[in-house]
Amino acid sequence: DWAAVTKLRGSLKVAAVQHVPSKTEFVIVPGGSFTAGVRPDDLQQLADVTWVEDEASEYIEETAAAAPPRKAKVAPFLVARAPLLVKRAREIVGKKVGWVIGDEQSEESPVRLTKAQCTPILKAIPWRLPTAIEWEWVARDGGRNAFVNGATPDDAEAACSALYNKAFAPERDDAGSNGFGVW
Repeated sequence: DWAAVTKLRGSLKVAAVQHVPSKTEFVIVPGGSFTAGVRPDDLQQLADVTWVEDEASEYIEETAAAAPPRKAKVAPFLVARAPLLVKRAREIVGKKVGWVIGDEQSEESPVRLTKAQCTPILKAIPWRLPTAIEWEWVARDGGRNAFVNGATPDDAEAACSALYNKAFAPERDDAGSNGFGVW
């Protein structure tokens, strides 16, 4: 029930496949090793962001303590190019689910779900959620990027708005996606 996608995705040019019954596109994320957690470059970026100094120091200390750097190895895996969208969630459970992320309330908007809302969806789909390490691997473009997505709060906010305030469309290609082509 899978079909190859003819276009390579993301700046890293990874292959993709489509789960035909659900019309969900997945990229084939290559495995590798990286330093997970809060790395020294992450701490430096956090320190460089212009916030109220007391808040920034406390946040940096708490963040570093919660996720110390550690070596992680990731096996190759599939990850969906887009989060769960309103239309697909409704198809799976047959009713309104979660709340929409961003300003647009379209069928192609992503939804955020509670654990209780996720349960029937996870029982109905033939795949699993990514692990925390797999998500970090994807978010960091295979370990290349620091955790903070911008040198200033405005840069980070602009990057998030570019993703979450627009509906997903497969033809968006690499606009708003990371190195693996994940939106």
